[in-house]
Amino acid sequence: MFPIKDVVGRTVGFGGRRTEEGSSSSAKSPANLQSAKYINTPETKVYSKSRNIYGLFESKNSIIESDRALVVEGYTDVVALHQSGINNAVASLGTALTAEQVELLGRFTKNVTLVFDSDAAGQSASLRGIERLKEYNERLDLYREGNIDMRITVLEEGFDPADYILKKGKEAFLEKVSSSVSMIDFTIDTVLKKYNLENLSHRLRAADELMEFVSSLSSKIMQEEVIKKISGKLNMAENLLIEQLLKKMQKKTLHTLQEVQAQSAGYDVSPARNIEVEALKILINGIGEKFSELLEIGQEYFRFEETKKLYLILRDIINRENRASLNFPVQISSDMLEEEPVKKLYNLIIFSPGDYSDYSLASREVYNNLKRIYITDRIGEINIQLKKMENYLKSLTKMEASEELIIKRQKVEKRIKELTLKLNDLEVEKRSFAS
Repeated sequence: MFPIKDVVGRTVGFGGRRTEEGSSSSAKSPANLQSAKYINTPETKVYSKSRNIYGLFESKNSIIESDRALVVEGYTDVVALHQSGINNAVASLGTALTAEQVELLGRFTKNVTLVFDSDAAGQSASLRGIERLKEYNERLDLYREGNIDMRITVLEEGFDPADYILKKGKEAFLEKVSSSVSMIDFTIDTVLKKYNLENLSHRLRAADELMEFVSSLSSKIMQEEVIKKISGKLNMAENLLIEQLLKKMQKKTLHTLQEVQAQSAGYDVSPARNIEVEALKILINGIGEKFSELLEIGQEYFRFEETKKLYLILRDIINRENRASLNFPVQISSDMLEEEPVKKLYNLIIFSPGDYSDYSLASREVYNNLKRIYITDRIGEINIQLKKMENYLKSLTKMEASEELIIKRQKVEKRIKELTLKLNDLEVEKRSFAS
């Protein structure tokens, strides 16, 4: 069994690999290892497979020094690479890399290389990884300069990283990694492998699938660059691909027409604001088991000026009255709604149907979502502080050693540990509010 540690070195779980039933326990061949299944400690508030990275505690200094993380699939791969002196290797705990894991790695380096086996399972995992990174891409735009540079290395058929190191050696492995390709190039090539590009029908289907991918990219500059690559590989005119992309984007726009109309009326319908509006709806209608908690949650949980002001008005009115004797929905006089945006928001809520099938469930979900968004914001703030401190520590390591410098480094390391512990506590708290 392999102990799984969090980023500050606390053991939070254990993992291992077992061969399929019927295989000999003495058989250690690459084929048997490739068919092995990874097993982990069950999910708990302390241990989450999607939020932890095997080997990160041991590798983080090497990752900072080399300014690159190598992500492999299994524990034995990490051990084999470390034994050969490649100390910036970590593992994604047998799953496709998640947005949370990328965000964690991003605290130590902006350069991440995923190392995949060439078998079908590895290819499938890589595509799932791309899908699961869309959320991260939307927030930090992975493909733009200055953010995460995600690259892919695919090993030859029949090899996983441990086998590669054992049979071909460290230098051959590093040379293979140095020839990695960008995630975009990998995505394009992986999609194209599914089709016979000599066949026009297949080429059109490939173009359609790739334009779906392009439409998910948040950078228009990147979209143009990718279209040029696809145009060359499919031997299709760029203007035809752009036309197809525009059709896809128009289709997506039609699906959000209701949101666009609401925005044109002066109402922001972002997901975060919708949750705040639902919280206000619960307070106005006096429903659900989390009514009291939502009433006292505090104005800091409301990001938007109008929702925050309406919350404060509602809290003041409800706290002045006895809830049992208060008539719901709460009526607010015009003189208390002097600002037009707040008045619009109140009217929107008061005239919208309270179509909850389960009031208690709805109030719990809204409360949990508000808490989770608030904690996520705090996590983001601490991540920024951590990155600054880690960059500062990195600069200190390059200076000539002195007694003063040692003391300064110790203070910085202590602060990093404090921030990391606080970050871990917040992440545990965030998971407790999962709906």
